[in-house]
Amino acid sequence: MSMTIRKATADDIDQLVNLRLDYIRADWGSLPAEEKKGIAAQLRPYLTKHLPAGDFVGMLAVTGDTVMGFSASRCPSMRMKLDGKDQ
Repeated sequence: MSMTIRKATADDIDQLVNLRLDYIRADWGSLPAEEKKGIAAQLRPYLTKHLPAGDFVGMLAVTGDTVMGFSASRCPSMRMKLDGKDQ
């Protein structure tokens, strides 16, 4: 099965939140339930606003229905499309 690299959309927000929480858990060694809940509560509205606006760009590496990896970048001073042209 081949891997596809694609730009994250609003439909991916829950997956992006879970991936971020997994990263934090791996980096910190643990993540108390209350902190996990608080981080998720902040990430969802942030991504809901900034992902469609184009000032946060997430890329997913997907094989079938499984996300194998991701990359994200915050672009506060400009809006970007994947093709690099300004909106």
